[in-house]
Amino acid sequence: VVIVSGLVIFLNNNNRGNRASQALNTVVSVDLPPGGNRATLTLDNGSIINLDTMSTSIMAAGIVLENDHTAGELVYKENDQGDKAVSYHTLSTPRGGQYTVTLPDGSKVWLNAASTLRYPSAFNGPERKVELTGEGFFEIAKNTSQPFVVNLPGNGSIEVTGTQFNVLAYADEPGQFITLVEGSVKVENNNNQLKLRPRQQAILKQGQMQRNPSPDIEETIAWKNNQFKFNDAGIEEIMAQVKRWYNAEIIYKENIPDHFNATISRDVPVSKLLRYLELTKQIKFKIEGNKIIVMK
Repeated sequence: VVIVSGLVIFLNNNNRGNRASQALNTVVSVDLPPGGNRATLTLDNGSIINLDTMSTSIMAAGIVLENDHTAGELVYKENDQGDKAVSYHTLSTPRGGQYTVTLPDGSKVWLNAASTLRYPSAFNGPERKVELTGEGFFEIAKNTSQPFVVNLPGNGSIEVTGTQFNVLAYADEPGQFITLVEGSVKVENNNNQLKLRPRQQAILKQGQMQRNPSPDIEETIAWKNNQFKFNDAGIEEIMAQVKRWYNAEIIYKENIPDHFNATISRDVPVSKLLRYLELTKQIKFKIEGNKIIVMK
């Protein structure tokens, strides 16, 4: 009797373990994977190159483009034999994508998800001018005789000669944020100018411009270092990043007034990040397809 009873207990426990494993598989099957190195390059003639599948090098407008889709990096290298005519290229990342480009002058730009950078194939004029929408981290090659200018949606622009800074300029954000890491920049908006010192931030909002003297630099550039970092962040601020990186739709069932602190790798599936936030006991999430439902 003891042997038979023990066998029944073992079988019941084994079945419960199988059901738990199946439930886990169900959660994983509807999970959203993290973004990765994905981008397209649009040439002046309208042709579009998928950098995920592009060969290691290609010739375009007299420029050799070297692409490493594994590392997510596109490098411009001048070809002495090619046509020197300047054309304009547009590098675009989708939701769930990121990419890095080394421009013809040696400047390097990291593009976050859902971002676009338009630039010439060569910087021949008095300025090195590019256009950004979305978010990018700039590491500018120094050239005092040829300033580097970043034009933003609206009337904003940034002028530098050699420096490192982050620009957040998504259409669905409450403003545009230019955060200086090192060097110096001059920010212009509606004929107003603001010069930043290292570890300061300019905020452009509703036609106005103001200085933030002490932004959280580590939180601002965490994405470039492949991390999510939230310091006393509201849930809408957090989910804006989740939406773009995991290509998700966010649905709010209730208002969540709480603020959260978290640091976690961007390489994890979305469920791991959400479980991390749920440890606060202030919030709950449900994943349905590509929809993330936010609840109390």
